[in-house]
Formats: sequence, structure tokens, C-alpha cells
Amino acid sequence: HCKNCGNVFSGKFCNNCGQDANTMRLDWKYVYKEFREKLITWNESKLFTIKQLFTRPGNAIRDFIEGKRVNYIKPFSLFFVTAALFAFLYHYFNIDVFSELEASGTDSERSKYQTINLWITGHYSFVTVLTLPLFAIGSYTAFRKQGYNYIEHLVLNTFIASQRMIVHIATFPLLYIYNGTNEIVYITRSLIAVDFVLMVWVYQQFFNKLTFSKSLLMSIISYAIFLALFLVLMGIALLILDLRT
Repeated sequence: HCKNCGNVFSGKFCNNCGQDANTMRLDWKYVYKEFREKLITWNESKLFTIKQLFTRPGNAIRDFIEGKRVNYIKPFSLFFVTAALFAFLYHYFNIDVFSELEASGTDSERSKYQTINLWITGHYSFVTVLTLPLFAIGSYTAFRKQGYNYIEHLVLNTFIASQRMIVHIATFPLLYIYNGTNEIVYITRSLIAVDFVLMVWVYQQFFNKLTFSKSLLMSIISYAIFLALFLVLMGIALLILDLRT
């Protein structure tokens, strides 16, 4: 008899509601079993997902969207873990990516950039989350004829953002070494270039019905849309700072 719905069944799971037939009593043994199984499963899924994101990213993401999901971490879970880790490093070591900009310009401009940098440092995860809908709007607009809805584009770009976060975590020692110097600007520009190349690679695999040249063109348009939206938001942020000062 199923303890959840009362259905009489045979086997390991209730054929009516799906509950496990082996419902153990809630004790320390239960806690240990759940923790061990979930931890092992998550680690296996994490390693598998990360491997796929750097070997066949577009194909893997398309598999996930089309329903082959059992071996993958959910995209938002992976993203929040990687973004939180990078945000911790970014905040803990007080990374300043505006050093070169602060060295030139008026006192007012230097003050604005410093304020923005301090805010980004303290809210890096939040800023990164805000970019996801912008990337999704860009790809949804550029690749709208490929038949995927906005949420599917959001999932696509969330996986890409996780891939990007992993690369940034791996190269974080460079940001730490050059923190506070003019060279850090070149490091961040290089990372932006790497991010763009990865995005093009993923889009080319994901939208595999397009030729490479068509996919590249649509990727550039997608990124341009994202960049325009992001600059508008940055402009609004600067305007707010002007009004406050």
C-alpha cells in the first residue's frame, strides 16, 4: 500500500503517484542516505555537464532543451553555483576593472567609475543575473526563425553564462595578479573576446541548421543587441548617479 495515496501496487515505485515504496523513517540514517545520494548525483551531473559545455556545448544544450535532461544539472543551479563562487572571489579580493579609466578623465568621472566598480564588486551575482535576460533577448531576436521560444533562449544563454563563469574562475589568478594596474583592462578585454568566441561556438552548434557564416552573422547581431541594451542600462545608472550628486 502506498503511504502517499493508498494505491495497492507492486514494485519499487507507486504506479499512481510515483512515490518510492521504501519510505524510511526520518532519522540520522535517512539524513545520511539523502545527503550521500544527492551529493554524489550532483557531483556526477556537475562533472558531466561541465565536460559537455567544453566539448560539445551547443549540441548538449540542444539535447537538454529537447528533453534529454537526466544527466545534466539544471541550468540555473549550475549558473548560481558558478556565479556565486566567482562573485565571492571578485568581492573578497576587491577586483577593480576600471583602473585605467580612473587614471584619466575628470574628478567627477573618476568618482562615477569608482562608485560603479564598488557597486558591481558588492553585487556581482546580481549584475550577472541581470545580463541573462538581455542575452536571451539578443539571441531570441537574431535567431527568431529557428523555432525556439524566449524561455528556451534564456536556458541556452544561462548555460553559456555558466560556461563563461567557469572560464573566468579558471583565469581569476590573472585578475588577482594585475588587480589595481592598467594591465587589468587588457585582461578583461581578452576575457570579453574569449566570451564572444565561446558564444559563437555554442550558437554555431546549437543552431546547426544554419551555415557557419549565417550563424556568425546572427551571433554578431545578437551580441550587438545585448550590448545596446546593456549600455542603455549603464547610461541609466550613470544618470541616476548624476542626479544623486
